[in-house]
Amino acid sequence: MAKWWEDKAEELLGFMEFPEEIRSMIYTTNSTERLFKEVKRRLKVMEVLQGEESAEKVVYVILRELNERYMPRKLKGFEAAIERH
Repeated sequence: MAKWWEDKAEELLGFMEFPEEIRSMIYTTNSTERLFKEVKRRLKVMEVLQGEESAEKVVYVILRELNERYMPRKLKGFEAAIERH
């Protein structure tokens, strides 16, 4: 395990190059997990999808809607990070 960490340390700790104020948004998986949960929740109520292409279209529409909803939000600490750099 120690050898693996030594070999991959640069990749694993890449988030440390970003300003401290926004690091937690980079290394945490909470946002990603929440996104997958929301997509899964919305797809669950659709009992029948015609195929992979229709499923992709539905996922695209869901992601587009979520993007529009969250785009106006300001990320906590982002302003301070921009000012510092």
